[in-house]
Amino acid sequence: MRAFLWATAAWALPALLSCSHPTPGPVVADPPPAVDQPPAQQSADALRQLAEQLWHARLEQDWAAIFPFQDPKSVEDVTEADFVAWCEAEEPFHILEYRLGDVRISDGMGWVEVHSRTAMRRFPDIPPRDTYRWEKWRLLEDRWYPVPPRQLEEYPASPAQRDAAEEQRLLARFEESWEARQAGDWDRLFQLSDPRTRSDIPRDEFAEAQGLIEYLSRNVRWVEVIGERGNIRVEVLHKLTDPSLTKLSPKTAVVTERWVKVENEWYRDLTIANQ
Repeated sequence: MRAFLWATAAWALPALLSCSHPTPGPVVADPPPAVDQPPAQQSADALRQLAEQLWHARLEQDWAAIFPFQDPKSVEDVTEADFVAWCEAEEPFHILEYRLGDVRISDGMGWVEVHSRTAMRRFPDIPPRDTYRWEKWRLLEDRWYPVPPRQLEEYPASPAQRDAAEEQRLLARFEESWEARQAGDWDRLFQLSDPRTRSDIPRDEFAEAQGLIEYLSRNVRWVEVIGERGNIRVEVLHKLTDPSLTKLSPKTAVVTERWVKVENEWYRDLTIANQ
């Protein structure tokens, strides 16, 4: 089937972490105080303290102090000794300097602005690299953890990088597309697709592909708009419409739907880049 079928397929288809992550600023000389974070202390200040604690440990290459910051599921079968041994042998990065900037939190997610200078441990002749990024964190069982690298795309960019007003417009546009899905109004859904690529999509194939799925309910986890691009992370309860499969129980899929703004209007991006 054609590239635009990625969206239908997405609804239907149900390592040990690096010890430090490269992301210019003064050296932090004194270690920040250890933080024992109670459940109620879910503020930006609490997140900043933990981030300071983690980044100082990265600066000092204190692998044992870094271990408690690893995602619990990622290290449930890994001992601290194993983690320290791996970092001593394999950790590619050496944090030379760092500085933390702004900190944002929202709905169990957190973002820490980080300036750092990073070298390669195994290649000392390679010049250090100055980097800047917003480090993503999440709240798990009342404690903040950095988001594992393999799950970064599951979380939105920092609110400081996003356009909140456009996110409301995009959410309204998504709700319009959802109503079309539930009503089986494939022509309306087609019109909500990027007009620059519609001519490449036969309407009958589009309708046939969309009709494979019955859309039961949805839960929007987050909306992200940066410039002319938008992403919506959504959990969808759906079932297949094939008569031979109708007895199967509904399934839940969590996908990130891509949108693009064209002439100041939002449209679903069905290009092959979204597969």
